[in-house]
Amino acid sequence: MNGTNPTITNKKDIPLMVRKFLQSEATGKTVEDYSAIDSDDNTFKIEYYFFYGTLMDPSILAKVPKHPSRIEPRPAKIIGYSTKFWGDYPALIDGPPGNPV
Repeated sequence: MNGTNPTITNKKDIPLMVRKFLQSEATGKTVEDYSAIDSDDNTFKIEYYFFYGTLMDPSILAKVPKHPSRIEPRPAKIIGYSTKFWGDYPALIDGPPGNPV
């Protein structure tokens, strides 16, 4: 590289998810700060993602966005879904209301 910051000079080379993480980190806002934003707004927003299976391993998850910063997963449950194997991989599908996964 020529010493320039790739996030400024060539954003299209950085995956969209990574750009969202970087934008989120730069704002310092929490998810509650975005509760009043119109859903039609096209700005970046903090979002939480639910991962399970191999993506629960931080070393594997860190390879997905190709970003050097450490991703810190938190224990979580998602309500109203169930899991089902789709080939070799577990899939999250609609489930009974109130069903925790």
